[in-house]
Amino acid sequence: MKSLLKSLLYFFLKDRMYILLNKRRFYLYRGKMLRKAKKYNCSKNKIIELISNKDKIRILFFVYNLGMWKYEGLVRLLLSHPKFEPIIVPFAMPENRPKFNRYNQECIINYCKDNNFPFKIGYDACSNEYNDLEGIDPDIVVYTQPYNTGYEKWRIDRYLKNCLFIYTPYGLSVTNDKVLYDTYLNNIAWKIFASSPMEKAVLQKAITTRINIVVTGATLYDQLNQAYSQKSPWRNNRKKRVIWAPHHSMDSKYSFSSSNFERICSDMIMLANKFQDTVEFAFKPHPILKERLIEKWGKERADSYYTLWESMPNTMICLGAYTELFAFSDAMIHDCASFVGEYLYTNKPVMYIYKDRIPPASVDNEFGIGCFNCHYHGHSTNDIEEFITNVVLRGEDTMKDKRGEFAQTQLFPPNNLSTAENMLNELEELLIAH
Repeated sequence: MKSLLKSLLYFFLKDRMYILLNKRRFYLYRGKMLRKAKKYNCSKNKIIELISNKDKIRILFFVYNLGMWKYEGLVRLLLSHPKFEPIIVPFAMPENRPKFNRYNQECIINYCKDNNFPFKIGYDACSNEYNDLEGIDPDIVVYTQPYNTGYEKWRIDRYLKNCLFIYTPYGLSVTNDKVLYDTYLNNIAWKIFASSPMEKAVLQKAITTRINIVVTGATLYDQLNQAYSQKSPWRNNRKKRVIWAPHHSMDSKYSFSSSNFERICSDMIMLANKFQDTVEFAFKPHPILKERLIEKWGKERADSYYTLWESMPNTMICLGAYTELFAFSDAMIHDCASFVGEYLYTNKPVMYIYKDRIPPASVDNEFGIGCFNCHYHGHSTNDIEEFITNVVLRGEDTMKDKRGEFAQTQLFPPNNLSTAENMLNELEELLIAH
């Protein structure tokens, strides 16, 4: 018994020390980052003036994962605009396994080809080497994540001298965790496009520098409107279609640990078998969940679990873009902070699986709690089963009106325009009319 207690104490203290060391590194990095941001922001007006006088304004989009890509509508508008030249660059993380990078790269390249979007191959999947993008001199740089990670020569500092930066949060800002928002990119961004007035207030409070945050609406709103005219990705449209979207944060070493995956992963297989005749399930894991599982389980077991979701008669797996998956679904079960707000755009029933508290630590600001309160809440397998039986199959959706009202007042784009149109207006106003 004493040996067990010692082991538990060791692992607890180890996790606490990991968190404390990471926080110390963050604050040391933050001081250096803010000094660089202040220096850059002093030169921003000069950069705006130089760019606005150009005949053509080149915008470089770095894309890491299609699930985090939020600019399809804007790129379409830019391609038909005489002033702008968009180019997409598939973004890769050197620390990831080459196979994982290759998969993401191939998905993005195929996406660009399918949509006739101009792109530059930044990562050679065969040789596992990164191109320096020589000869491509952008005026505006857009990253799909705010963390300044990835191949070193693609990071922010390379483009500080002559470029502006814009950013759209890849998920709705539903937590008060300052670390997620007070990033290098957010402190130098020329424009941050927020989904709603509530999200704008969250970002203004969290970001140290006085950044220009504008409410354009969420890009998912545009994507869903377009998706309804596309082909359904679901295999059986006669059954009810339920998404299960687990997060990757299984351990306490993360700033928050919301994932219930290890606790319910076997039970979700059981439920898929139990509802085989009436429900089709889509396994929509966080993009890096499998990497986390390989660390904990080993590659063979992780591969086997993912393959199982591809092979059962009423299940499928979605590892990339998910707009059509959302559009043609009937419900979602998840523990992802990003989806707390995003799935509300469908006005379909949604259950949040909480780990140890309500609301979860990852959903703790006014905007996030407003979104969270439009969810059904569950913890156990029985809760999930009751949600599927009563809400999804029987249609006893008591939260429908509340979700619809919240979406109407907080989530829809302003100005009676699409989100992409609002974004383009911001670009035109401050660049072309400068």
